[in-house]
Amino acid sequence: MARKNWRYKIEVLRSSMGSWYWRIEAPNGRILAHSESYSSKAKAIQTADSFFYDIGGRKKGSNFDLVIAG
Repeated sequence: MARKNWRYKIEVLRSSMGSWYWRIEAPNGRILAHSESYSSKAKAIQTADSFFYDIGGRKKGSNFDLVIAG
């Protein structure tokens, strides 16, 4: 079970090849998972937001943050 003061991040990032993807980062900095590549930032954000919603990221007391880069 996650500790209340721990925050997990779902980050939307651009790869060195120019595609977009999202990943889940644990509070200790370890990458837990990443998505497939998307050709558009909008599609990467859409799928990350959908995952964020599915895991309860919008609920009060959630240990997840959605971070959009670049």
